Order: sequence, then C-alpha cells, then structure tokens
Amino acid sequence: SATINITSSSPATLASMNVYLVDMSSATHVDLYLPAASDLDDGEYIVIVHKSNSSSAGKNAYIKVHASGSDYLYTHSNQSYARFRRTGSSSFVSNGVDKWYQGTGIGQT
Repeated sequence: SATINITSSSPATLASMNVYLVDMSSATHVDLYLPAASDLDDGEYIVIVHKSNSSSAGKNAYIKVHASGSDYLYTHSNQSYARFRRTGSSSFVSNGVDKWYQGTGIGQT
C-alpha cells in the first residue's frame, strides 16, 4: 500500500487541470488525501482516476480517498472515505471552506 497527499509535488500525475492519474502497478491499495478544501474555490473540483494495467496488483487494487486535517468528506456510501477500483474514477467538489463532496464516478465501492 501507499499514501499520497495531493500537493504541488504529488506522486499522483496531474494529467490536466485538477485531474490526477494514480498508477496502481505496484500497490494493492493507495490511501489518497485531498488538499484542504480551503485551498480551492467553492465549486472547484478534483478528479481522481485509477490508472489500471494488466498486472494482478493493478487489477485488484483500489484507491481510498480521504479528506485532510479537519475537513469532512461527504460520500455516496456515508463513509468517512471514498473507495474505487480499477478503471474507476471519482470527482470531489470543494465548498471552499472545510468540506468535500463526492461527485460522479465509476467503479466506486
């Protein structure tokens, strides 16, 4: 497993504005922490994409997304985190203060 904090020097690859590709070729799961909601404007979002491959780790791997610090993450499953598997993706929308909202995505569990 691995832990990734989304920052300007994040190991998650910034594919385009606010879209991050997470390479899962060598980890069975990754705990990924969103930046502070206050670092973004109200309504601004981040999309996390599980970059899959044919390795067994890549096929079975999952990403678990968490809010950072005292921020709160509202998810579809009413969990304190969002989780999705290979070829999955999810968007996370900031309120610009202290909350993240899970938006649409595929492969969520």
